[in-house]
Amino acid sequence: MKRRRLISVLTVVLVFIGLLLVQVAKWVPNTFGNIPFEQVVFHLLVPMEGTDMSFVESFIQDCLPIPAIVSGLLLLFCILKDWTVSQDIKEGEFRHVRNNVSIPRTESHSVQH
Repeated sequence: MKRRRLISVLTVVLVFIGLLLVQVAKWVPNTFGNIPFEQVVFHLLVPMEGTDMSFVESFIQDCLPIPAIVSGLLLLFCILKDWTVSQDIKEGEFRHVRNNVSIPRTESHSVQH
């Protein structure tokens, strides 16, 4: 169970990061214009005392909602799926056979000579 939860959380985190990077790739040219990547890194590392912080609000409004919503829905789906699988295991009935490798039972027969 813990392994499944760890995989679910890792998947949600990777989806969030991936979608965030896609949104940032769209946001940077729209906000700052066509600038080289080195200039973006420079401005991220320079102290920002006395500068206009409106681009931070723009980042939060433009980049975070879609990754947060999609990741939240995916996390909710993973929690619900984990809950149903846990319930099935507790009841002694595992109905989710699509996710399992089905190995047919073979009975041992004694060989008579």
